[in-house]
Amino acid sequence: MNALPKLLWFASVLVVLPFVLLSLYTHPQADDFWYANETLDRGYRECLAWHWQEWGGRYSSVAVIAAIPELQSAIGSDMISGYRYVGISALAFSFLAIFASVRVLAGRASSRTVLLAGSSLLFALFVTRVPSPSEEFYWMNGVSAVTAGCWLLLFQVAVMLSFSREFGSAGVPTRIARVLAGAALGLIVTGFSEPVAFAVPVIALLGVGATFVLRHSSALLWRLVLAAGIAGMALSFTAPGNAVRSDHYKDVLHTRTGLSHLDFSVPRAVIEWGTHVSAWSVDPVLLSSTILLLPVAFASNARNPFTKIKQRKSALVVFLCAWMGLVFAAFFMPLFAGGYLPPRLVNTAYHFFLMGWFACVFLCVGLFFGATRTLLLPARVRVPAQVVLLVGLFASGNFFEATSDLVRKAPDYSQDYMARYELIEQALGEGNPDLVVPPLRHATIPKTIHFRDIGLDPENWKNVECAEYFGLRSIATSRY
Repeated sequence: MNALPKLLWFASVLVVLPFVLLSLYTHPQADDFWYANETLDRGYRECLAWHWQEWGGRYSSVAVIAAIPELQSAIGSDMISGYRYVGISALAFSFLAIFASVRVLAGRASSRTVLLAGSSLLFALFVTRVPSPSEEFYWMNGVSAVTAGCWLLLFQVAVMLSFSREFGSAGVPTRIARVLAGAALGLIVTGFSEPVAFAVPVIALLGVGATFVLRHSSALLWRLVLAAGIAGMALSFTAPGNAVRSDHYKDVLHTRTGLSHLDFSVPRAVIEWGTHVSAWSVDPVLLSSTILLLPVAFASNARNPFTKIKQRKSALVVFLCAWMGLVFAAFFMPLFAGGYLPPRLVNTAYHFFLMGWFACVFLCVGLFFGATRTLLLPARVRVPAQVVLLVGLFASGNFFEATSDLVRKAPDYSQDYMARYELIEQALGEGNPDLVVPPLRHATIPKTIHFRDIGLDPENWKNVECAEYFGLRSIATSRY
């Protein structure tokens, strides 16, 4: 590696560092208290059953988030002291998922050092471009309900591709184990969120089609993952709690949902889809990283079976439709079901967009270039792309805001929360069950890690759940 690639690797680590350090200043918010109360009050199994009957079919995400309070209680900890590990864990898990996918796509074409460098750059690209870092990495409920499913989906695709490559040469016990593992992982991933539940069978269906056209030996693997994805969708979408949650949205948001909401949800989703996809597609950092990825795509093409496909343009069209369909679904489904578009679902759309973007690069190379052809980028192309990537990581996206939050806001923000905890402890010690605390100072709220705070109304659900968690009768903030 020459000087500029080494600088890019160092820069990718430096770019992510503020996001890692911000984890140290995070605190529980909103739904975190609700899920903790539900688990601690009902018990783990009853909590899972209640959510299935009364709130929704996200069986995997509920299983994860309900397990966290149980685990903390078992080790003598609590949500307050352990919350800083949420962001660190989410960042680490997301990097591992990216590394797994890069390792599978690159195969033997790159050394471990190059794989780490490439994964770091892609990770830095994602972290600095994800629409809402607070709901992607630092909010425990968002991580458990949405983010974990997206990263597991990427990890599952990497695992499936890895299993497929060696499927024909593996022994019968190994094949059976891989089929069962792929199906089980698909069933688990499907239970995290509705867009992810939709993505699992769509990706598996692409795999079924590809293995059918190529007469590939791993056809059974993809077919059983497709069956598992469909079964998971059935479990998720037919849960009784979905109807209850829809009625709740109608009551609270005073809006129509479902089929009666199509005249709003479809046009709004189209606008959101077109706006975001067009903006993401012209991102200079993404374009420059794609250029730098091309030699790896060509080098790994020697093991790519897609050169055998005769209807290449048709295969590309099918892929593009499936890819854009998944991105659109991430916008449409929350608008259809609840009438609004949370930033965490925009994050999901960005996950799907990036997965499809880089998959499209490898697919196009495999479809339209010979298996033995290699690519060497000339210096007049390579060096400008590296410079654009280097400058763009720092100059645009989330980096500046995250750094500003870390230096200027996060310490005071955390101090406000620690002062609130002291007031709560003091009130409990004095037998005062009704507490009014100062609000968080607007000037100290870091957008990178903050999601939602309690408010003036002690009867608001956020206040009620926060009070219950700390053993108070009520809690509210004072006015400024």
